[in-house]
Amino acid sequence: MAASLSFNYGFIPPLPSARRAEEQEHDEAASTTATDPTPPEKALPSSKSAFGKALAVATPPDPILGIRDAFLADDADHKLNLAVGVYRTDEGKPYVLETVKQAEAELLAEQQAGRIDKEYLPADGLRHFCEASLKLLLGEAVAPALAERRVATVQSLSGLGGLSLAAHVIKELMPDATVHLPQPTWPIHPDVFTTVGVPVAYYRYYDEDTCGFDAGGMLAALGSLPAGSIVLLHACAHNPTGVDPSEEEWAAIASVVRERRLIPLIDSAYQGLASGSLEKDGAGARALLEAGVEMIICQSYAKNMGLYGERTGCFSIVCEEAAVAEKTQEIAKRVVRLSYSSPPRHGAAIAAKILCDATRREAWAAEVAGMAARLREMRVALSEALARERCPPPHGTKLASWSHVLSQHGMFTYTGLTAEQVEMLRERHHIYMPKDGRLAMASLTRAGCDTLARALKEVLTETAPPREPSPPASRGPEPPAKRRQLC
Repeated sequence: MAASLSFNYGFIPPLPSARRAEEQEHDEAASTTATDPTPPEKALPSSKSAFGKALAVATPPDPILGIRDAFLADDADHKLNLAVGVYRTDEGKPYVLETVKQAEAELLAEQQAGRIDKEYLPADGLRHFCEASLKLLLGEAVAPALAERRVATVQSLSGLGGLSLAAHVIKELMPDATVHLPQPTWPIHPDVFTTVGVPVAYYRYYDEDTCGFDAGGMLAALGSLPAGSIVLLHACAHNPTGVDPSEEEWAAIASVVRERRLIPLIDSAYQGLASGSLEKDGAGARALLEAGVEMIICQSYAKNMGLYGERTGCFSIVCEEAAVAEKTQEIAKRVVRLSYSSPPRHGAAIAAKILCDATRREAWAAEVAGMAARLREMRVALSEALARERCPPPHGTKLASWSHVLSQHGMFTYTGLTAEQVEMLRERHHIYMPKDGRLAMASLTRAGCDTLARALKEVLTETAPPREPSPPASRGPEPPAKRRQLC
């Protein structure tokens, strides 16, 4: 892999490796002057382990897990963890959906009756789950592609597992392709691709001045990409910004994708949790399908079904030809076979029970709408708390208020806070969030909104940039006599 990769809107540092550390040591040794008769001995890791080279690999800790560990180690009586990207109830507790409980109860009854078992699934998993999953996102518009066998689809290990499958398939079938990511995006996205040798670049997505969507910047960036470029798109509830295109903007994106012959890679992790409507949150993906382009899709049921630990997802590629889809399916199955053999059964069986039964699916949709409503309620509560405290808006924006708390949606708010301000919140108020200022809305309660608003006001007031001195009022031209005296 190249030492460094720099692209149009971002920079990806090289992944750490023991080989790179050895090369650095070699360079340092080579820089020793010829007059030194005794070059220093090569430094050895302190460990005698056969895996001692791990000591030379400067792998940074996972940022979110690191925040969790710091939060748990904090012995303060009052503290807030606003980093974790999982849904919580009003009491701050994990939530198991009623439809999930009912599906599990039915599966247990079937198991006890001997109708189902715990045998291995095939490498591509539960086929009926995968097809139902695709229809959830794309609607009946995908039915012709399924009937014509133009879709390669396999069960995945939730969303990240699907992205990993995508990276391997891209590497094998499109070795010269670059995956273009929105700036910013989920921090794990770049490494998923660069780890297997697929380069990444960035396109404009987020407007820092408004904390909103940069439609013009994105369309211009996509319009300049070479044909065959892969463009990763968040289906809805963009992580980390909570900023999504409108349906009209999705139509414009689909038009550019078709004209430039780009390949969309749709990451769908929050369907239903952006607007409260499963159908509305799939509008962007459907616009791309209706544009008639080939596309890659990664779906997760961690958030909208609460199946975090069950690792339930679906990876699909919609192709132009059935023969291509068949070969692509075999390649994806081989990746699965050589990595984890076959996917987990239980979570997919739960999801299939819900997706394939009209009554249960309707009940689940109502639960998802209720979860989205709570997220919206927390946005309103935080907005009201900030207004009561007369909290100034983030300094790096052109906003006059915290209006972006309400205009963004989904599980996260991209606050506009700096890393320094985030650190002040942690040290002074025991409020934890990632350094980019992403705020997990489901982790808030009404009391937490008041606490956060007070803390934000203190931090933003203290770090406010100095005001520019007002220019003196114009008094008009001075009389000629006085001008001569000043000369």
